[in-house]
Amino acid sequence: MEKKGQLTVFIIIGIILLVAVGVFIYITQQKAVKPLEAVEVKVAEVAVEVQPIREFITQCLYTTAKQGIQMIGERGGYIEPAQHHNPIDATEGSAVQFAPESKLKVPYWWHMSSKNKCTENCEFKSERPSIEDIEQQMNEYLEKELPNCFNKFEIFRQQAFTVTPTGSLKPKTTITTGNIIIRLEYPLEATKAEERFELKEFATELPVNFYEIYMLATNITNLEAEHAFLERATRSLIDIFGRADSEALPPVSEMEFGFGRGAIWIKSDVKEKLMQMLTSYIPLLKVPYTRNYKYLAAPAGKDKKMYEVLYNRGFTVPVLEPHKSLSVRFTYLPWWKPYFDLNCNGQLCQAEGISSTLGFLFGVRRYNFAYDISYPVLVEINNPDAFKGEGYSLRFFLEANIRNNELLATMEPPLMVPELEERGTMLCDPLQRTSGNITINVKTSAGMPVDGAEITYTCGRETCGIGTSANGKLTAKMPRCFGGFISASHTDYAPASKPLDIIDASDQEVDLTLAVGYPVDFRTKKWRLIKTGNISGSAGWELDTTQAVNQGPRENTIIMLERQEDEFEEPVTVFGEVCGAPAAKAGIPCGTSPSDTSKGVILYSGKYHVTIYSFMYPSPDLVIPPERRKYSRGPGRSPKRVWVPPKEIVFNKDKPLMSGYAEFDWTITEEQLRTAKAIEFTYINYALDKVLPASRRKVEDLEVMGDMMSYSEQYKELLTPVIITK
Repeated sequence: MEKKGQLTVFIIIGIILLVAVGVFIYITQQKAVKPLEAVEVKVAEVAVEVQPIREFITQCLYTTAKQGIQMIGERGGYIEPAQHHNPIDATEGSAVQFAPESKLKVPYWWHMSSKNKCTENCEFKSERPSIEDIEQQMNEYLEKELPNCFNKFEIFRQQAFTVTPTGSLKPKTTITTGNIIIRLEYPLEATKAEERFELKEFATELPVNFYEIYMLATNITNLEAEHAFLERATRSLIDIFGRADSEALPPVSEMEFGFGRGAIWIKSDVKEKLMQMLTSYIPLLKVPYTRNYKYLAAPAGKDKKMYEVLYNRGFTVPVLEPHKSLSVRFTYLPWWKPYFDLNCNGQLCQAEGISSTLGFLFGVRRYNFAYDISYPVLVEINNPDAFKGEGYSLRFFLEANIRNNELLATMEPPLMVPELEERGTMLCDPLQRTSGNITINVKTSAGMPVDGAEITYTCGRETCGIGTSANGKLTAKMPRCFGGFISASHTDYAPASKPLDIIDASDQEVDLTLAVGYPVDFRTKKWRLIKTGNISGSAGWELDTTQAVNQGPRENTIIMLERQEDEFEEPVTVFGEVCGAPAAKAGIPCGTSPSDTSKGVILYSGKYHVTIYSFMYPSPDLVIPPERRKYSRGPGRSPKRVWVPPKEIVFNKDKPLMSGYAEFDWTITEEQLRTAKAIEFTYINYALDKVLPASRRKVEDLEVMGDMMSYSEQYKELLTPVIITK
């Protein structure tokens, strides 16, 4: 019996040890494989009586940390940027003054640190902070600002509590792949009557995928350093819009036959024209597999190759990893003055002329222009879902550099992306395709099967290519995912997406319908905003709603339609441009391309957000003359007389006036498109040219341009497009 009792004890001890080892192994494995972004923030429990104090401190921690990370996003990764900026020359510093007279400066994440005159062996530098730098900045900011939020815990004195720190405040910021965790060690003693409580640890989470934003920003910076995508886009613009025409840019290389001096340019005018072009075109840069990526299709009858090169290939940043939750925008604004030089004879730029009389007369003009350009581009990466729909943005600058028409780049990526932890789910690994047979049927909205449609599957942040449709169908094994989306895209149709959950090995079938594009012409009319008296500013302007009129022969209207059928559909942008009046014999040079793109625009059925911009290129000049005004200087002092504006404001073919705007939502059905010949768009026209004589024009009249959006909203019923049938 004694031996049996001993045996039983040993068995029990063995079982306990076995269970303990098993629990230890389980916990260890869980810690090893559990993603950091999924870790819950836990702190020690406290008594119910002091729970309000903990909640107050936690809320202060969240609010202050949120302010800090937002400042880091606005200022290129810094709460207080130490980089130097040059307010006169934006490319002669390590940061850029965000706006004239602004104290906000945003650092370059990639720029040429050598002087602008450098042409060979130039040095480049990045001002990007590391993840550790950002965490440290957050810690210092919290340490400095949290006491202001706590306000010596005065709020709890009214509740008969005395809260006393018994140790120093020690914040710790941890950026994970999914969010930002803020922990705070702050020993406190809370007393009420004769009761005494201790608090020490606090924690909160910031719901923003900062690491993904930072990683994409780093990849974009490396692509600029390695592949010079900004410089390539700039060269594309110069090559496409450079020709032997004084209205265009001076060509890099061109030859023509004829006598005379040919086309001539003024160097300062070329700089202004290039700045206008960068302002218009840099926003067309796009990053594939991001939230706001849009493919721009060429209108019917236009050079598809040119559109492919300019609007898509030439303006696509080759990021390969998908970031479906993020949008990326690129901006150049004219107050960020570029460095610019052109090999001209002083300010005069013209061709070299060669002539001869060898039995016959001939003349040759050679145009060979070498561009030197440096300019800053603002990059903004945004996640509108961060902070529970409030959104979050990180912005920084990149610098483009061209010397003697050559792209300046280091040819090797300068920045490393830190590996915080093992990321991803290996969704696209072929071994993960464990579903049954998934059949995707792809057809047009007219019911015809679509061949050559690219099929992709998205789960969370990952997107995998599945294959291409044949005879309108694709059957394939796919990875399993709950909450996924299946998508089909084709260059001849609008893309389509649909939710698709794959949770087991059963077969499934899903239909995707691609909208057919129909060619239509774009036409424009305008509602004139007329100045009613000598009142300055927008108060003296009224909309003439009696009749919409045609735009003038020297007006250029750009129409952009952004299609978003529903939350699952991929956005499509349709672009059209109407130059001059309908019956004009000689149109003006369009602002964004050499010719009108209003004919045969491919339009799809669906819901659109429409934005219209119109520009006037006056001839003769449209002038706001200076006016002698008298200002009081106070009692006992004679009035001061000044000219307002100091010199005349001139609008002409080189300095167009933004004279029209409209913005509204609009829906068009496929039935309407089948019979549509043209779409007539109307916009609100700021008729400064109708203010006569010129002395009636005041500088305050320009304020009306800032009110165009409100006019567009107020009179949106007048802006509904008219469908003209065949």
